[in-house]
Amino acid sequence: MGYRKSSGGRVHGASAQAFSSMGKRHSRSGAGSPPSDLPRSVDCGLVADTDPYVPSVVGRSPFPGFGYRTNDPPQRRASLHGAPRPDTTSPVSDVIPVGHGINLGIRWRQFRGFEDTQWLRLKPLTILLGANSSGKSSLIAPLLLMKQSLDSQTGRNALLTRGDYVNVGSFRDFAHDHRLDATVSLGIRWHSHPASQAKRPVGEYTPGGVELGFVRGDDLHQVKLKSYRVDDLYRRVMLHRVLAEDERYTLRMARIPKRARRADSKGKRAEVNQAMRAAAREARPVDFLFTSAAVRHAAIDAGTDGDAPTFPALLDDDRIRFYCQIVDYVQLRIEDIATNLYFLGPLREPPKRVYELSGEMPPDVGTRGEHAPEILYRWRNDEQRSDEVKTWLRHFGFSDEIRFEAVGDEGFALSFGSKGRANSVLDVGFGLSQILPLIVQGLRAPPLSWLIVEQPEIHLNPRLQAALADLLVGLSKRDVGLIIETHSEHLLLRLRRLLADDSIAVSDVGLHFVERSGTTSLVREVPLDQSGYVEPKDWPQGFFDDSLRESLGLAQAQASRPRPDGVQT
Repeated sequence: MGYRKSSGGRVHGASAQAFSSMGKRHSRSGAGSPPSDLPRSVDCGLVADTDPYVPSVVGRSPFPGFGYRTNDPPQRRASLHGAPRPDTTSPVSDVIPVGHGINLGIRWRQFRGFEDTQWLRLKPLTILLGANSSGKSSLIAPLLLMKQSLDSQTGRNALLTRGDYVNVGSFRDFAHDHRLDATVSLGIRWHSHPASQAKRPVGEYTPGGVELGFVRGDDLHQVKLKSYRVDDLYRRVMLHRVLAEDERYTLRMARIPKRARRADSKGKRAEVNQAMRAAAREARPVDFLFTSAAVRHAAIDAGTDGDAPTFPALLDDDRIRFYCQIVDYVQLRIEDIATNLYFLGPLREPPKRVYELSGEMPPDVGTRGEHAPEILYRWRNDEQRSDEVKTWLRHFGFSDEIRFEAVGDEGFALSFGSKGRANSVLDVGFGLSQILPLIVQGLRAPPLSWLIVEQPEIHLNPRLQAALADLLVGLSKRDVGLIIETHSEHLLLRLRRLLADDSIAVSDVGLHFVERSGTTSLVREVPLDQSGYVEPKDWPQGFFDDSLRESLGLAQAQASRPRPDGVQT
């Protein structure tokens, strides 16, 4: 966890790097712009060497070779394997702004209890509430599922369904209503704006999201990628691949405007270009992502006269270059999200009297917090890190005197308290061992990363549960995104107070409630204002009512009991 995977088939080339810089340069383009028509999606120009073109007036793209033509007539749209034309329209519910900060858009369809979550925006501090078995864990499971699949380094199965982060079982287990014929769809948007605000044609903006469809493989334990759709940041289709009956993937992509093409796009390397086009058509995903690796290998294998040119020089075919830019950029973004996604489960590794050192600094605290003591040990000479940890320990009421004792050549003991009176971490109670990994991981996570935490309040008294909200707000100010699944009324109450104190902006807080309706899980956002107020009509009925119900019951029972002086109250 925390290491970038660098396996065969995952090659980040110049096209991805150039496209990445384009996204930063143009991240705010088009905001507040006049409406424009949605583009028509057309078949990929890779299907044939000929390239029918209908002249159109298109402004030159600021990204050379990264534009689309949007007015091709239907008679010029040839189909590859009869692939259906992607739907480029989106319902009103799809309009969620994502980007310009720490937030993601997610949408799960036919996954576990969710028939369709609709698009949800994960804000810098996202709180998930709901009764037991309502589907809260299922809402975060796909993110962990994609992470562990990319970390697996096998590429043979589209999804690794059993791993260190999550175990969703076989396809039957995680498909909605256990339907073997279901298509499970997982969508992620890292940058998105309403389509009506688009000012430039498709192709002049970077990809903003991807939607992935999965189906059952040859057996219940195999999962296949059924569809791969890339949209730009205004939710217009850029690339669409679908698994056909012959087990090949169709390839559809809108055409590139003539003015955005290179003068020599036909190139002098016809044989190499044909080989690269064929490779793109026949490409298969690695795990659930397409890459440019097959195209690169085809260019090398085709060979050239004299010295071999660099790969960017070989990309003199606009359509090949454009295809590589799209898949490389999506691969870069998804792997970046997965690499910088950390998970801390509800249960902790029991504390030990002696810890054994590993060969290097652990990348994270682990799903059970098992690596937190070693990270803390390796921070012992880092004054800034140590001071930050001590500040939060004092905030929770624990001793901030952290002591380490060497045990042999490769071990150490961890204790807390003043010299001569320090207690082993094993003897100071579960509260510290529950909180310490969260403090360490929050400080260890780099900016713009995400930390998922399940039920951090376990083993904590009400005061410490409330103090958790202070820690979460503090971590969010470090530009660490947080997704917290909790049942703690005390944590939520403190968070609402912090809103009222202006300790955090309401725009940075998302409160989502998950509930069951029959066999289906439903999720909805609970609106908050800056004072922490929630309209009674928006509050989940019956949730967090136990304390009020018990207080009323206690008052009624007390009123019915005779007083010590014999007077009935």
